[in-house]
Amino acid sequence: MIFSSTKSRRPRLRSTPFPPEWLEILHRRFPLLACLPPEDQRELEGLIQVFLAEKQFEGCDGLVITDEIRVVIAAQACLLLHRDTDYYPDLKSILVYPSTYFSRVTEEDEEQQAAFAGQSWQHGPVILATEER
Repeated sequence: MIFSSTKSRRPRLRSTPFPPEWLEILHRRFPLLACLPPEDQRELEGLIQVFLAEKQFEGCDGLVITDEIRVVIAAQACLLLHRDTDYYPDLKSILVYPSTYFSRVTEEDEEQQAAFAGQSWQHGPVILATEER
């Protein structure tokens, strides 16, 4: 359930000027932005601001979460959203590894290690691997 204070805060967040340093990150690391009409670019910026205000990012294996990591992940997630969105209400945190990570999986009653670039569950965190540039 989304509290009314959250919903009332979202329009304010969406209308806040988008930080220039975030815009520079998007131009450098998210080339799809240039393909969007200006109106859709502004909408995406607002969605990103709400997403970043509401989601927790956690670095794994010593990764320090930077604005670059947060903004790029948020842009990719928010590109899937549109005007009447609920901002992934079950998603609370995003775990980010510095590169491909290994996890145990069970296949045919046998447990083994498998390499992953990301995982997600309906009511759990999203886990991603990033290769910082």
